[in-house]
Amino acid sequence: MASNDNPGIVTFNLKKLLRNYPDATIYLYDWGYRKKYLDEFVKANANVKIISWKKANITNFMYNKVLCIKDYYDSSRRNKLVYIDADVIIYKKFDEIFNDNWDIGAIWRPDYSVFFDTEQWLNAGTIFFNNIDIGNVQKFIDLWKQKCDKWDNKAWWLDQVELINIFKEVDITFRDNCGLTGTLPCNGSNIRLKTFNW
Repeated sequence: MASNDNPGIVTFNLKKLLRNYPDATIYLYDWGYRKKYLDEFVKANANVKIISWKKANITNFMYNKVLCIKDYYDSSRRNKLVYIDADVIIYKKFDEIFNDNWDIGAIWRPDYSVFFDTEQWLNAGTIFFNNIDIGNVQKFIDLWKQKCDKWDNKAWWLDQVELINIFKEVDITFRDNCGLTGTLPCNGSNIRLKTFNW
């Protein structure tokens, strides 16, 4: 997680994660929570590791999501990762999704680009990173960051737009359906991307 808002939802999720995954470590990149909320998070789940991330502010939140995920893997962590935004609510266990052969998973939803000026058929609020091939995961994150680096306005939904743009480069069409796995050629590797139903 990476955020500075929705502390009630974060606390709810931390309790739910403790119940469903009592041994899991949760990394929370703190973009400016007040101390009382940080204390509540630790009380809700003693497995939460809070990482102070002072780079994030209103001008670059969406860009910093990508940077936090990159920092997680750049810090020699090699386990599976589920990134969730602070407004995502966890209701039940989801670890069975990792029983398949893919590197990066994203939540598919019906396109609602009529409300935006870009395609909107993936949700970057929940992203899954498998650890079958950590090299593929890191190449994907580096590609995602490179695409986001090109944006002048780093406050807007560049993370989601570029996630969709990467998924569009795959050898199959994800736009109209979910539950698909495709291959993204990237720097000499074949990164396996998968979509999950919302």
